[in-house]
Amino acid sequence: MALGRLRGDWFHERLGSVATVRWGSALAAAGLGIALLVGGVPATLAGFAFAGWGFSAIFPILCSVAGKKAGGKPQAGIAAVSATGSNDWNQYLFKLPKPPADRAH
Repeated sequence: MALGRLRGDWFHERLGSVATVRWGSALAAAGLGIALLVGGVPATLAGFAFAGWGFSAIFPILCSVAGKKAGGKPQAGIAAVSATGSNDWNQYLFKLPKPPADRAH
């Protein structure tokens, strides 16, 4: 992840925000595609590594843009971007397959 952030900053300085988000998204999509389509442990690990590298390059840019677009409350924009992350998807993904009786509190 640290390598992805350092390389992402390097690309961001040289290519700009739009190109870095495009290339980071393409790298993440390619990594997820490799993980899903090729199969096997090494390909899956490599695919997720590429996906993490792509996401780690674009996430700081998304937070920066969200903070600038939120007007007088940059923390609200950053919170909105952060809230769309994996925590919500993990909660829904792992609760959906369970029977309703298991979800009752």
